[in-house]
Amino acid sequence: MKSAQLSAIAWTLLRVVVGIVFVIHGWSKVTMIGEIAATFGNQYQLPIPAVLAWLVATIEFLGGLALTVGVYSRWAALLLGCVMLGAIKVHWGKFFYYAEGMEYDLVLLTVCLVIGLNGGGPYSVDELVLNKPPAKKPA
Repeated sequence: MKSAQLSAIAWTLLRVVVGIVFVIHGWSKVTMIGEIAATFGNQYQLPIPAVLAWLVATIEFLGGLALTVGVYSRWAALLLGCVMLGAIKVHWGKFFYYAEGMEYDLVLLTVCLVIGLNGGGPYSVDELVLNKPPAKKPA
């Protein structure tokens, strides 16, 4: 296999795996939305916790789906990156602190930043749509 092919496969693998991670985390938030809202309000002292809980759950779930298939990859990565910035703010000062550390959020933010800057890659719906050759006009 050529280096370009391996790079395309690696890029796709990264995007799909991170997308699946966000889908799983988003779905778990959707199914436990009451508990998530309570945590946002009581533990993290966030304003409008119910609204933020739904917003975060929706962005993680739908953004994860978008990354997984590679559709609107840049926008999905941007929104997911904003969620990760919020998660880092919540966990600020707790680096490598078991389940409450911010390092996991920092890794996901970095991947979202890279996808946001580079797009979904060669094996994505974005690439199929954006780089589709123009249709030939009938003679």
